Amino acid sequence: IEKEGFRIIGAHTDSPAFRIKPNPEMTLENTYIKLNTEVYGGPIINTWLDRPLSIAGRVTLKGKDPFNPETCLVNFKKPLLIIPNLAIHMNRKINEGVELNRQKDTLPIIGLLNDQLQKDNFLIKLISKEINRRAEDIIDFELCLYEYEKGVIMGADDEFVSSGRLDDLSMVAA
Repeated sequence: IEKEGFRIIGAHTDSPAFRIKPNPEMTLENTYIKLNTEVYGGPIINTWLDRPLSIAGRVTLKGKDPFNPETCLVNFKKPLLIIPNLAIHMNRKINEGVELNRQKDTLPIIGLLNDQLQKDNFLIKLISKEINRRAEDIIDFELCLYEYEKGVIMGADDEFVSSGRLDDLSMVAA
């Protein structure tokens, strides 16, 4: 170390995303179920619109010892949600740039409200089915949305990589 010194490389592995808030179910026009989310980091919001999104994260469960809860990871690995963009005929100035309200305009739709799909504890029921545990066992969760589309190699000579979270994850392997 005295002769050559040492080098440090730093990287962050988290990515800008939408985190799901507690008790997230919201209804819109008594028709749709939306999830209440918060923006994490500094995403380019428009790139999240009109894309299939999924959910992944950590779930905290009741354990045998109340002072030592269990945790498990969940990744739905299928498109569940979408943050819809307003149609051009409803906003003729959309191509001139639109400022989105993070609390109103970026809430993802996850389903239609009907007799079979009840709003109350909808997400908890969905999680419990995915991890094969009772809904009553779920204490808490830390879940984020992610772009469901897979990364691709592209370009005339396959010289480009297109993928979400690329700037963050590529530094992990550097």
